[in-house]
Amino acid sequence: MDSKENYFNIKQMTESFRNVKKYSQHSNTILDMFIEITQKLDKSSKDYLSKVIPIDDDKSTLSQVDSIIIMNYFKQIVIYLIKTKVELEEKTQQIESQTQYESLIQKLEADVRQHIRIEQQLRVYTETLQQKIDDFVIEREQQMQLIQEYEQQIKQKNKDIVIYQSELRKAVNQNQQRHTKLITEPILEEYDTKYHMNKLNQTNYTHQRKASQVNDDKSVSNKSQINSYKNSPERIPIRKISVTNYAETKTIKQPVFIRQPCPMSYSHLKTEAQISYRSSSQESKYLQKNQIK
Repeated sequence: MDSKENYFNIKQMTESFRNVKKYSQHSNTILDMFIEITQKLDKSSKDYLSKVIPIDDDKSTLSQVDSIIIMNYFKQIVIYLIKTKVELEEKTQQIESQTQYESLIQKLEADVRQHIRIEQQLRVYTETLQQKIDDFVIEREQQMQLIQEYEQQIKQKNKDIVIYQSELRKAVNQNQQRHTKLITEPILEEYDTKYHMNKLNQTNYTHQRKASQVNDDKSVSNKSQINSYKNSPERIPIRKISVTNYAETKTIKQPVFIRQPCPMSYSHLKTEAQISYRSSSQESKYLQKNQIK
C-alpha cells in the first residue's frame, strides 16, 4: 500500500511538475505576448491603458506577476481595443453618413441654386409679361377711346348722311322742277314774247291807221278848201298843191301776225344742247338734200 501510494504521489508530482513547467512556459509566452502587444499599441492607447494596467513596466517586473493577472491585462487591452474599434466604426459610419449628408447637401444646394436661377428667370419673365400686360392694357384703353371716337364719328356721319339724303331729295325735287321749268318756261316765254310782239304790232297798226285817218280827214278838208277856193272869184292861179299824205299812207306796212307754237312742242326749247343738236341735225339734213340733188 505504501509503495502504491508513493507511486501515485510520484506520478502526481511528475504531472504537477510537468504542468508547472507547462504553466511556466505558458506564462513566459503570455508575458512575451503581453510585452509584444504593449509595444504595438499606439500612443493614445498606451496613454489610456497606462491608467488601468502597468504597460510601462519591464519584463523582470512583469515576470513576477501572476499569469492570471497578465491575462486580466490582456482582457483590459482587448476590451479597450474592441471599444475603440466600435467607436472607430461608428465614427467611420458617421463620417460616411456625413459625407453622404454633405453630398446630399451639395446636391440639394445645387437644386436650390437651380431653383433660384429658375425663379429669377421666372421673375424676369413675369416682369416682362406684366410689362406687356400693362402695355396691352394701355393700348386697349387707347383702342377703346379710338373706337368710341369712331363710333361718335360714325353717328355723326349717319346724321350727315340723313341730312345729305334730305338735301339730295330736295335737290332732286328742285332739279325736277327746274327740268319741268326748262321744258315749259321757254315755250311760255316764246309764246309771251310773240304775243307781246303781236300786241305791239297791233298797237302800231292802230296808231298808224289813226294817223292815216287824220291825214285823210285833213286831205278831205283840204279838198273842200281847194274846191271852195276854185269856185271863189278871188282865186289866183297858183301851182297845184301836192298831197303827200296818200303816199305816206300807202307806204304803211300791214301788221305781221306770228303763228303761235304749240305749248307741248319740244322744238322751241332754247337750251344750248338742244339748239346745238337742232343745228347739227339741220345741217346734216341740208347736206343730205344737197347730195340727193
